[in-house]
Amino acid sequence: MDLEEKIINESLVKLKNLRRSLTGKGSRETHHFLSQITDLNTFEVPSGKKVFDWNIPQEWKVNSARLTGPNGNIIIDIDNNFLHLLNYSDSFQGELTLSELKKHLYTLPENPSAIPYVTSYYEKNWGFCISYNEFLKLEEGIYKVDINTEFLSGSMTSSDLTVPGISKKEIFFSSYTCHPVMGNDEICGSIALALLARRLRLRSIEKIKYSIRFLFAPETIGSLAYLHTFGNYLKENMIAGVVVCNIAWPGEFKYKKSKFDSLGNKAMSYLSKKDKNEISINEFSPIGSDERQYCSPGFNLPVGQLSRAETYFKNYHTSLDTFELIDPKSIITTVNLLEDWYDLISINKKYINLKPFGEAHFSKYNLYPKTNFGNEKDLTTRALLWLMNFSDGNNDLVDISSLSKTDIIMLSEIAENCEKEGLIKQLEK
Repeated sequence: MDLEEKIINESLVKLKNLRRSLTGKGSRETHHFLSQITDLNTFEVPSGKKVFDWNIPQEWKVNSARLTGPNGNIIIDIDNNFLHLLNYSDSFQGELTLSELKKHLYTLPENPSAIPYVTSYYEKNWGFCISYNEFLKLEEGIYKVDINTEFLSGSMTSSDLTVPGISKKEIFFSSYTCHPVMGNDEICGSIALALLARRLRLRSIEKIKYSIRFLFAPETIGSLAYLHTFGNYLKENMIAGVVVCNIAWPGEFKYKKSKFDSLGNKAMSYLSKKDKNEISINEFSPIGSDERQYCSPGFNLPVGQLSRAETYFKNYHTSLDTFELIDPKSIITTVNLLEDWYDLISINKKYINLKPFGEAHFSKYNLYPKTNFGNEKDLTTRALLWLMNFSDGNNDLVDISSLSKTDIIMLSEIAENCEKEGLIKQLEK
């Protein structure tokens, strides 16, 4: 087992049973553990703060929750599974008939063995979540409900990290930290990004072209709060971004494009054509995760989404999305892909040919053999010819690599040599 796989396994043990929500102790502990993978800047957003059309909710504290049946048998205890409690449930103590109780029970007849994950963040309510199979076993009689929760004037926890690069322009990575108990959706995206940050921070600044920003926050309200503070800065400086979620299982990657053409879309499309990658490329839709906020009309940031499951996959938001199904190697291959994506964007440049009238006399610059012996068959020479012919200010290296079927690393190295010789000039983005 390598070090990263060990970190993943240790993290899953620590994170599995934390009582995560938009706010509260479980969320703070989650950010603390992620900071043990790579040092994060954890910050609090106060309850009640207005964020565009929203307000940060009060902090939710859960003390206990139990449902006792007519015969004194304990039917639900959140110490067994935190999903049993309606997330953000209000307190309630009392005795109810079965018909009264059913108004506060949430179940999934179409997935009868699953406990559903249900929330009521912005509407006071109380309730329990129960599998449909257990729901059918409930008998007539009087049930005792004992839910002990508190709403505090506290705060919402988020974390970010900026890795400085040569350029102030940024590449952005985001995942969310609010879902409890479930494995694929969603703690593994945050683990993957923490590992990616750990890798990239080990590089010297000379090997980090674009600055890198990571965000770990509750879904929707967390990204909105971050945009409220940093949205204008991100509009000015972000060149590509991606929300990472549902990546804990093996299988094909699914990349949803940002709303408009972007370097991130182009880079992921290029990587999807490499033999080692299985990536389907899908058009943007406002159904999904925090890319909905980043790509909202007021921001229109170049943020896509990377996952390995459909948005509403089987057992989505249920107790059957277990930690036992998590595949650490799937998390690591996600980190590998994201690192490749960052590196590809970093080397992808656009040039203009400074000697556009015919071919330059390449051998004068020691870029072309002085003795002609079928040199166009040589891969380096072919790459040079493609580069110079298509460096017209319209095509970047990804375009030229795709057209010529030439390795982009080779093209990048040749471009650097041509630029040193004054044959081409890089165009600023």
